[in-house]
Amino acid sequence: MKVNNRKVLRQHFNYPGILFSESLAKEIKEIPEIKDIKFPKGSYSCFFTETIEQTVDGVLLKSAEKTISPEYFHPSSLKLSYKEVEKENKTDKNLDILLSNMRNNDWQFVIKTVVGIYRPFVQDKTVILC
Repeated sequence: MKVNNRKVLRQHFNYPGILFSESLAKEIKEIPEIKDIKFPKGSYSCFFTETIEQTVDGVLLKSAEKTISPEYFHPSSLKLSYKEVEKENKTDKNLDILLSNMRNNDWQFVIKTVVGIYRPFVQDKTVILC
């Protein structure tokens, strides 16, 4: 029996979609230094995953894809509190639903991404790059 194992790393870039965010993944050899992360045009965040591929007698088996990093947001993103979103809502009345979601889901902060969409800020799972 011939067995071959391979760890596959992927970098996923998130883009705004019609209803939900779109993700585009590319295979990478290693995870870059945080300071070296470059965002393609239109991408607002990225994260990294790992999959283990095992070939046994020519049959490829793949593990489930596992997220191995926080979500890294473009440096131009902003972390906003409820009060800051309320202040923005005075000039842009389209944020009423976001404010309701923040109250109902007990979100202390959201991230206003570089492309203008809002995402929940999750402690220890969300990083805005400098």
